[in-house]
Amino acid sequence: MDNFVRGFYDFLLECELRSHVDMHTLRLPHTDTWGLLVRRDNPLAAKAAVMPEDLLDQPLISSRQGVKVGVLGQWLGDLADEMDVRATYNLPLNAKFLVRQGIGSAFTYRGLFEANELSDLAFVPLSPTLESTQGLVWRKTLPTRQAQAFLDTLKGLCAERDFENPPADAS
Repeated sequence: MDNFVRGFYDFLLECELRSHVDMHTLRLPHTDTWGLLVRRDNPLAAKAAVMPEDLLDQPLISSRQGVKVGVLGQWLGDLADEMDVRATYNLPLNAKFLVRQGIGSAFTYRGLFEANELSDLAFVPLSPTLESTQGLVWRKTLPTRQAQAFLDTLKGLCAERDFENPPADAS
């Protein structure tokens, strides 16, 4: 983030789009659905969805941002402090390996990993449903014509997509 603010990068892709002081944002026309990546032999794999209460006494693997902040913290509510987080990850692929080794079940987005009937892993969505909005962040002044061309193209592609909510800031 520091390098982005200093101008070393033109854009930042944010997985939990939020507003930024003195920056523009563009909501991408896609949401990601949260769930748990579990081993197929885990009893949670048989559930249609998991609720926060289902995760008490379950070993969990969370992104580095954790289960006590952000959308996962909100979803867990008062139970966030009672979760047994055994490991954290920066890269989702690391979480997949930890799940396979039986360390715990990982909070992740639907579709990041193959988790079908033929796989040793299963994806179980959260209930109530939890979705994240992705977006692009950039400074008020773009330093290059190339960055502006990229942004114009991306805005055009987003405008062509039919989605319920318009970009957070299209300026």
